[in-house]
Amino acid sequence: MFFNLEKQLKKGKSYQPSFKNKKILISFVGAFIAINMLAMISIYKNQSLLIAPFGASTILLFGFEASPLSQPRNVIMGNLFGGISAVFFL
Repeated sequence: MFFNLEKQLKKGKSYQPSFKNKKILISFVGAFIAINMLAMISIYKNQSLLIAPFGASTILLFGFEASPLSQPRNVIMGNLFGGISAVFFL
């Protein structure tokens, strides 16, 4: 896939990935469940935990799982370092 992408970009063509309906449905259901679980926890604990980076992370994890940015190590460490830096600067 990535080799064809490089060839197309060298030719000046744009690249638009295509997804099957089953993949779209599985990604939607996974992201929906994850965001709703986070919303229920934030309502139960009376804290605002539902923020934009978690929504972006769920889209990366469930929609583009083959991407290097959506590997568990990158997602967990990115959120961890972001949280630590936020607490440090607060």
